[in-house]
Amino acid sequence: MDTFSEPYTRAGDDVSLDAVREQVRALEDAHRANGVPLSGRIVHVCHYIPVVPSLVARAPTPAAAGVLSPPPTPPVVPGDVPPSPSDEAASSAEQQTQRGHQEQPAGQKRWKLAPRYGHAAMFSGIRSLSATHEQLIVGWTGDIVSVSDPGTPSSEENVTQSGERVPQGQVSQADKDALEAELVGYDEDGQVGRHKIEYIPVWLEDKVAHGHYEGYCKTTLWPLFHYLLWQDVATEYASVDANYQEYEQANQAFASRLASVIKPGDVVWVHDYHLLLVPRLLRAVMGERGAELVIGLFVHTPFPSSEVFRCLPRRKEILEGMLGANLVCFQTYSYSRHFLSTCVRVCGHETTSRTVPAPTLPANKPCCSSSCTSSPSASATATATSMVLNAEKYVGVDVHGHFVAVGHCPVGVDAQRVKRDTLRPGVQPKLDA
Repeated sequence: MDTFSEPYTRAGDDVSLDAVREQVRALEDAHRANGVPLSGRIVHVCHYIPVVPSLVARAPTPAAAGVLSPPPTPPVVPGDVPPSPSDEAASSAEQQTQRGHQEQPAGQKRWKLAPRYGHAAMFSGIRSLSATHEQLIVGWTGDIVSVSDPGTPSSEENVTQSGERVPQGQVSQADKDALEAELVGYDEDGQVGRHKIEYIPVWLEDKVAHGHYEGYCKTTLWPLFHYLLWQDVATEYASVDANYQEYEQANQAFASRLASVIKPGDVVWVHDYHLLLVPRLLRAVMGERGAELVIGLFVHTPFPSSEVFRCLPRRKEILEGMLGANLVCFQTYSYSRHFLSTCVRVCGHETTSRTVPAPTLPANKPCCSSSCTSSPSASATATATSMVLNAEKYVGVDVHGHFVAVGHCPVGVDAQRVKRDTLRPGVQPKLDA
């Protein structure tokens, strides 16, 4: 039952995915022709990588397990007496814990990788770009869990149920390097476009990771963005500001990790409220190269009115971090208007508009394929490409000469088509099952 094989019935919805890709390709070629460096890579910055890495536990050596051999006959000379075997075993076990690894048998992997569930829509959208672009996903590893059988966990739920949490400080550098090596070429479902997705893990200390997520993100930012103000009036400032230090440290760790993998011409997309400081911190870490970065920030949550956002003690720091981007995007028009008014009232910046002329397309555009003229989607492609030729007007914020465009990109479904699809044969029995 492939409902998407049917044509769209509403005007304006008949632009195919191929036409959109053709539009993007034409625009990128035009930028390159005008001297704008583009690497063809999109670097996504997310709270988690969509992979659950589990550390494969090894069976301890007999000495490390406390199984001792009988000591030899004591020597005659007291000075020749060797250290106690129990001391040697304890020292060996301690060194093993500090190293966090042993010599790995040839061919045996150090990590078990499983898909992480959650934010499926976002990662599905990211993967769809693999047909045309190289992509990197930079994100936290999550809590590391140790599993005894490398073949046991096949999902995040199985990992958490069968494994024992490993403190981040006990994961050795060799194991961290092994994870990066094993993530190369990882593909959870075998459905890969022309380009692979590269996963870049960010390592956070346990205190920082949980103070950042369970602390500042979940107890301060998330309630505020959903108009849920704090109830403890007597200790309001202390309670809502308690984990800001961990929030900033986590964002700094993301920015530093990003700086190590970014290449000239990359497009950086920062996702959601967990990483609102990253745009500003990344430019600072990159130094002189920071001014050349192209950074987008998409906020997947609501953004409250300025009257509500002003209740946040760190309101200015959060806004200045977001304004390090070139584009700040929200899900609805009202959220973008709230952000603009908040920047004016909290930071004192001015809103402005800027008209950006579209680059001149090369002579062989808009159609770069010899089959375009005979394709059924040729008219749709021409329509989509002609949109690129028009000058675009952006509304944004002037931050001391740095223009930050502010927009909205609604994400949703075709409600009429979904309603119609529920009446198709075979659907109702599944709903009743």
